[in-house]
Amino acid sequence: MAERRCGGHLASVAPIGARPVGYHLGMPDTLVVLIIILVVVVVWRGPKNLPEIGRMLGRGVRSARTEIKSMRKDEDGPADSTGQ
Repeated sequence: MAERRCGGHLASVAPIGARPVGYHLGMPDTLVVLIIILVVVVVWRGPKNLPEIGRMLGRGVRSARTEIKSMRKDEDGPADSTGQ
C-alpha cells in the first residue's frame, strides 16, 4: 500500500481494485445474492417446484439443528454417576 500526504495528513492509498482486509458482505449484498439465486432457481426448476425445494431446505436445516444440539449435549458429557 502506498502512502501520500493529503492535506497535511498521511493517508494510505490502496491499489486500484484492491479489497480491504477482512471484507465481508453486508445485509444489502446478501439480499441481492439471495434474490438472484431465487430467480435462477425459478427459471431453472419452474415455479411449481418451489414448495418441494422449500420443504427439502427446511428438512436440511431441521436435521442440522438437531445434529448441533446432539453434539453440544455430547460435548457437555454425561454426569459421572459414581459420585467421585
